[in-house]
Amino acid sequence: MTLIITELSSYGISMVADSAITMDIIMPITRVIGHRVYFGATKLRPIPKLEAGISFWGEGQIGDIDTDVWILNFIQRNEENYESLEDFASLLQDELREYVPEIIDPQDLRYGTLGFHLAGYENHNDDMLPTFWHIHNGQSETTP
Repeated sequence: MTLIITELSSYGISMVADSAITMDIIMPITRVIGHRVYFGATKLRPIPKLEAGISFWGEGQIGDIDTDVWILNFIQRNEENYESLEDFASLLQDELREYVPEIIDPQDLRYGTLGFHLAGYENHNDDMLPTFWHIHNGQSETTP
């Protein structure tokens, strides 16, 4: 279970995240699937170029790479390809569509199995306003 919180207000942006990753394991004697919690994942990362931050919930891996390592690599590898939060969100969405399998289980469809909170500031009428994006593989809450 992940806890990430993103708060936007007139005072600024606050983001927090836990560091736990829950992994399925097969118990040695009974061969029943159980859960093990590991601590130390970095679920909240800065995006220095944008003076923004990103956190994640859900799947602990993208492909065979831990999600916290994957997102750090994504930020660094794509630095030349984004100039705004919108650019970053679009790049992230497109790459996730390549690496994250489509949801087949109808119970997972509503909320998804993996998501990111992306927050930073964008210029709107010469004011820098806090802005939030929720990129996830669940159903859209704004479009059919």
